[in-house]
Amino acid sequence: MDSESGSLYALCRSWVRNGVPHESQPSFGTGAPILPRPLPASVVDSRISEKDNDAEKENSEEEKNETGEYTASDLLKQHVKRAKKIRAGLQKERLRRIERYKQRLALLLPPPSELGKHDGHS
Repeated sequence: MDSESGSLYALCRSWVRNGVPHESQPSFGTGAPILPRPLPASVVDSRISEKDNDAEKENSEEEKNETGEYTASDLLKQHVKRAKKIRAGLQKERLRRIERYKQRLALLLPPPSELGKHDGHS
C-alpha cells in the first residue's frame, strides 16, 4: 500500500462514506455482461441420472449380518464402502452444478490458456 493512502481502515471508512473511488472500479465497456440463465435443475438431473442408473442398481445390494454381530474388519469395510458412496454422491452433485452453470462460468472465467499465464506472474 502507499504511505500516502493511509491505513486500510481509513480507506475502507472513506469507501463507506463516499463510495468506491471511480478509478479503481473495473470497467466492462457498456456495463456488466448479461449472464444467461442456468439450465433448469430437472434438465441437468435427467442428463446425469441416465448415465448413473446402472451404477446405482449395482450399489443397491447391501450385505446384512443375520446375527447382528460385526467384527472390526466388517465394520471397517462397511464404513469404507459408505464413505465411498457419500464421496460419489457429492461428486455427482458437483458435476450437476458444473453442468447447470457451465454457460455462465464460460463467460466469467478466463479461458484455460490464460490461467497458466497468470500463475507464472505471482
